[in-house]
Amino acid sequence: MPGLFCWSGGVLEQWAPQPNHHSITPPLHRPEPRVPPDLALHCASFGVSSSKMHGACKLSRRLGVNRGMRLSLFTDYSLRVLMFAALKGQSFSLSEVAEAYDISRHHLVKVVNYLAKLGYLETRRGRGGGVSLAMKPEDIRVGMVVRRTEGTPPLVECFDKEHNTCILNGSCRLKGALAQAVNAFYETLDRHTLRDLIAGADGSRMQRLLISSSS
Repeated sequence: MPGLFCWSGGVLEQWAPQPNHHSITPPLHRPEPRVPPDLALHCASFGVSSSKMHGACKLSRRLGVNRGMRLSLFTDYSLRVLMFAALKGQSFSLSEVAEAYDISRHHLVKVVNYLAKLGYLETRRGRGGGVSLAMKPEDIRVGMVVRRTEGTPPLVECFDKEHNTCILNGSCRLKGALAQAVNAFYETLDRHTLRDLIAGADGSRMQRLLISSSS
């Protein structure tokens, strides 16, 4: 499962290398990046945001992001689309989301198609068609969404069994410490659902910012 570490026969297993944080291609088709991406949200990176939800969105606060962390842009857009769908509560068009977030409709096509393949969204063509949530918001775990949309290469060389050349592999405790840190990151996200992200006063504010502007 992408984004998850586990011990198997005394060996730390890790997800397959996948894309950089500027890619908006689904993870199963993204090429291996030239540089390792970091883990944090686009909207929280360097304290600057292009998102109108910055300040109202609960996700960046729950991630506890900082300047050294960043999620892929594909994952960022995936989470934003799901939040929009939950806030909308009914069918919507890609143009509505693109206008609300001021991002490329072309990029959103890839995101929506991938989320539909994963079973999170339902898409319908023709008159009266559109995009809508295919699951209840309370059944969508943030951690699982990130695992399924995020792809990163090994954090350090020793996680890559095929290309590792570090002579300390097998006797260094750093590997286990880093694995625990990444697992803790996903375990934190697993405690939150899409419903949690749009609840309360912040959810009402996001709805005014996004839904009103796209109506």
